[in-house]
Amino acid sequence: MKYAFLVAAVLAFAAPAFAADATKEAAPATQAATEAATTPAAVDFAKLDANTDGSLSKEEFDAAKLEGKTFEAADADKDGKVTAEELAK
Repeated sequence: MKYAFLVAAVLAFAAPAFAADATKEAAPATQAATEAATTPAAVDFAKLDANTDGSLSKEEFDAAKLEGKTFEAADADKDGKVTAEELAK
């Protein structure tokens, strides 16, 4: 019985420590995503993405009238759409 109590006590104290480590590991990715989503470029991209599919079609890109950028140049992977990452380059 003492052994069971000891094991239960160890697990009770160890579980929060493991959970804290998992939270610390996840925090940088979450923080980076939050910061990226609140940058002016991300906010502007959200406004340009009229159908909210996460990318700009040629029509959405042309409607934005971005100076100095062409759809063909911005579409780095030539998949027919421009992502926020491609637009930022």
